[in-house]
Amino acid sequence: MSLRNIYYKLPLGIRYWVRRMYYMPVDLKDSLSGNRHPLSPPKGMVFTGSGDFINQGQHHLDLLRKYSDLKPECDILDVGSGMGRTAVALTEYLNESGSYQGIDVVERAVAWCSRHITERFPNFRFRHISVANDLYNKDTLSAASYIFPFKDQQFDLVSLFSVFTHMQPEELENYLSQIWRVLRSGGKCIFTVFSYDDDIESIIASRNEFSFPIKKQNHRLMHAGIKSANVAFDLSWLLATAESIGFDVVHFNRGFWYDNANKNSTDDFQDLLILAKKVD
Repeated sequence: MSLRNIYYKLPLGIRYWVRRMYYMPVDLKDSLSGNRHPLSPPKGMVFTGSGDFINQGQHHLDLLRKYSDLKPECDILDVGSGMGRTAVALTEYLNESGSYQGIDVVERAVAWCSRHITERFPNFRFRHISVANDLYNKDTLSAASYIFPFKDQQFDLVSLFSVFTHMQPEELENYLSQIWRVLRSGGKCIFTVFSYDDDIESIIASRNEFSFPIKKQNHRLMHAGIKSANVAFDLSWLLATAESIGFDVVHFNRGFWYDNANKNSTDDFQDLLILAKKVD
């Protein structure tokens, strides 16, 4: 059994504790040396993503600038804002006319970002949403019926980095509908996801590393016991769902999660999708 499987089998509170203990020596060293970026949280608090926190945020900013017509005055919604990885990078790009709203299901992450980022950048706001997720919290409100707490056509851009990788199909479909609602006409949605087609489904179902062996109707699971641990979606279903809601599919790029040989010729570890709200 892999370490990933063992980690996911632990109760939620224990998973947080294990991560804090594992990174405690590094976090203590960084605190004493003063080497940590002032807007970078302790490694033990970061519950998603890998690699250098600041560099990963810069990578997200690069993707936004490359694919979403990002401008310094944009109004941005970051769904699954986490510990502020993308937000920190955007603090050096958005001007005072622009705005950033981050929402996340992990309350401690929202509190940390509000305390460390919003106090320095008032046009950056974070909000906790009490939506159930068996990987990150024990709330009961279903993501399949959740209504985003924002006005219609409030944003130019919505980003979701490694969010749909932890959601069920009905939850993803609802979130895309909510994103369509809060986007302005022509606005972009950029998100990362694990997806498969007929050519690769049998491979990802049976390989030894990073496999999705549990077959469902339009998605596959990595872990039968945690339906939101890692989820891969049937690409044809995903694209059809987006188009039925009212999006144009602007771009798709296969990530190197499927094949490390593609690492230098693709944009991200996960698959990347860019949607545009159809112009009225």
